[in-house]
Amino acid sequence: MTPQAVQQRPEEAVRLLSELSRALEESPAPAIEWAPMRDLFGEEELAALLGTSRQSIVRYAKGARTTPDEIADRLHWLAMVVSDLAGGYNDFGIRRWFHRPRTVLGGRSPLRALGRNWNSDSESAKRVRALAAALSDIGAT
Repeated sequence: MTPQAVQQRPEEAVRLLSELSRALEESPAPAIEWAPMRDLFGEEELAALLGTSRQSIVRYAKGARTTPDEIADRLHWLAMVVSDLAGGYNDFGIRRWFHRPRTVLGGRSPLRALGRNWNSDSESAKRVRALAAALSDIGAT
């Protein structure tokens, strides 16, 4: 689409930007997601959230081993949830959010609701993500 076409059809530009945003949201990028997630959670907590070992976290984050697709998917999902929570919580609050029981998760914490072998398309991950998005929408603190 040319710049002139965008000026004539701004609704088309909005549609294209929405598609681009969706595509980026669905695209794991472990090379840029490891550092901020390690900084926020630390290696032990991040390993528990992602269902892998601390040693693997270190290797993946340093590029000594390629991040497996299943871990890249979980890491990206986690980065998106953190993004949802960042508007209403500080770093401590974000970390704590994953451990506090939630009524909408049947009294389980988000970490417990996810279980061990989850992926971003699992029902549990979708429920946890929706909860994070809903809380950020209402400005939870």
